[in-house]
Amino acid sequence: SPREEAIDARLKAISLQLRAQEASGSDASPGATGSTNQPAASSQTISSADKLKVTLPSDVLFEENSSTIRPDAGLILDKIVADLRNTPKSTIRIAVHTEVAAKAQENRKLSFSRAKAVEQYLASALDDQYRWLVIGYGETRPLVLNDTDANGRRNRRVEIAVD
Repeated sequence: SPREEAIDARLKAISLQLRAQEASGSDASPGATGSTNQPAASSQTISSADKLKVTLPSDVLFEENSSTIRPDAGLILDKIVADLRNTPKSTIRIAVHTEVAAKAQENRKLSFSRAKAVEQYLASALDDQYRWLVIGYGETRPLVLNDTDANGRRNRRVEIAVD
């Protein structure tokens, strides 16, 4: 659909901006170090019957093992805010997933903290007519077998959906 294509185009443009910032070394967060093994920001957007679902790699929004949103992640979240404004009085579901690791309980706590951080960011930009469903799945719902670093990155994700 045209709406889905527009969202994909905007997310790709943001991804290019973030990669350009990393390449130029102009990281907005003080004391942060650039990582050359950072995955490219990829996303998946599904839109049907005026519903919206965006899936983002956690690595784009958060530092490793942190629930603090990266300063440059605001560019991505602000684009999502713009789309969410088209769905007033909706329930917005924020689900965060981690990769399989030895410490399942810590992963659940981290994923819930990350989901709350995304909720707080989005809620601060939107008015109070939205309802929020915040879920930290931890490692309980992997997309793929967690047998390679690439698959681990695929499993670390943030899903934002209008229900």
